[in-house]
Amino acid sequence: MSRRTFFVATPYGNESGEPEDRATYDLITGLRTNIIEAAVARCRAQGYDIEAVFGSDRVSGDNIWDKIGNDLSAAHGVIGVIASDKPNTYIEIGLAFGLWYTPILLHFVDHDMPSDLKGTEVGEFTRGQALGTEDASAVVDWLAIRMLSDPPRHNRAVPGYLPDTTSATGRVRTYDRFSKAIDSIEWSDTLWNAEREIILAGPKLFKLHGQSWSGRPGPDGARADASVTLGDILIEKAVKDGVDITVVMPHPDAVSERDLKRPVDEDSLDDFRIDLRRSRKRWATIEDSIARLRATDPAEDRERPIGKLRVVQTRHCHFPHRLTMTDKRMLLTLRFYREDVNSRFCIDAGPQYAEDAFVAPIFDLIRSDIDVILDEDGGDPGSDDHAPPIRRDGS
Repeated sequence: MSRRTFFVATPYGNESGEPEDRATYDLITGLRTNIIEAAVARCRAQGYDIEAVFGSDRVSGDNIWDKIGNDLSAAHGVIGVIASDKPNTYIEIGLAFGLWYTPILLHFVDHDMPSDLKGTEVGEFTRGQALGTEDASAVVDWLAIRMLSDPPRHNRAVPGYLPDTTSATGRVRTYDRFSKAIDSIEWSDTLWNAEREIILAGPKLFKLHGQSWSGRPGPDGARADASVTLGDILIEKAVKDGVDITVVMPHPDAVSERDLKRPVDEDSLDDFRIDLRRSRKRWATIEDSIARLRATDPAEDRERPIGKLRVVQTRHCHFPHRLTMTDKRMLLTLRFYREDVNSRFCIDAGPQYAEDAFVAPIFDLIRSDIDVILDEDGGDPGSDDHAPPIRRDGS
């Protein structure tokens, strides 16, 4: 049986310090022996390999925070002790919540519970139970049961304030399912919030037109139009906001059996090509609307000229995934040959500062790939396109 390690966040006391520090030291030392280690021993007696790692053991030497962070992030679970106002405990508990743990909380009854933690399940202990002058079997049992719970209630899980399909969060977020994390309003607002460019890329881009889309939000968040089409959004962004739009999808003549999902349970190659041609016609309608407005618009009366819409059908470099990208946000859904749903693993990222090419953010890497595709296919005279490609530099 693999070892379960629990990081224990406690207040720091000082046996040689002021009376309050000495009292905290005595309380935590007793708690460690008479409750926490007693619970560990009870778990081991049932055949479980349990270890408690105390943050207070890492308070000497250099890089204390690194040591605590390493121990906490590597732990199976976290135990937090609410027993004083010393900040280290709350920093460590906060880090645990940030790393998606649900800490097991032990509360010293003589200390007020912080308001942020009220309503959270806790195991309460008295000074006598910690010091061994009162029977502590009830709280020891309570703690041991929670350390052994299966499925582990303390182990990492998506916090309630994130979509339940979130699989990671940090500089980027990832989701197990796009459709269970990004709703139609948020997807619409990703487009509405663009200031310079919108890029849409995918294997077909046909079903995008049938999605639900929401109108532009006003300053107060209210929307004059609850429901609009994708074309409505793109035309308004190009005409009113001067946003350039690039659409990237394969050319029907350049796809083959290898571009189909496996098992092939939806489309034949002919069906795939038919959908691509239908998709191109839908995009052409939007493209022509914007082109007509550009041709008749008095550009000198505008702070920004009407944006361009460019449809690129690739013959050489296909972009295999599904992409919604603006100058502010990227929603990238990876496409797998053997996927059984169309909205599998999704990356949600924004532009970030990159120190060098070796740590380039995913946002920049994907945007650079789009430029590579435009270089390869944007000016292909055999495509259905006529204008030069819109590149990242605006040229």
